[in-house]
Amino acid sequence: MTNKIIIMSSPSGAGKTTICKKLLAKKKNIELSISFTTRTKRNNETHGKDYYFTKIEDFKILNKKKYFIETAKVFDNFYGSPYQNINKAFNKNKHILFDIDWQGAKKLRKKFSNKDIIDFFILPPNKEELKKRLE
Repeated sequence: MTNKIIIMSSPSGAGKTTICKKLLAKKKNIELSISFTTRTKRNNETHGKDYYFTKIEDFKILNKKKYFIETAKVFDNFYGSPYQNINKAFNKNKHILFDIDWQGAKKLRKKFSNKDIIDFFILPPNKEELKKRLE
């Protein structure tokens, strides 16, 4: 079996992280690519598990050194996926899952062939669907 790059992308708040967590819980042959971010850590997040939280200056230094396979700026915060995440997963004979913004997904699609990628784009629910879910 050839290792795959799985891209789960969406607009912010559409539920991609929830889907990714469920997928990772069910499939042990998939590893999450943990991104770096300059945003502030939320109370329920763990450094090194959810993200690598870093200062803007440090992020920019890593980016200049070509440390990231993709980067994006979202709501004034920077996000980036390290190249090494792919190598680590593939060396363990696992697929790699990217839980990323549409900007980062677009960059990954340009770097890899379609045969290497399994690509999902999650749409947020429309207003009517959201009302039904909340009733």
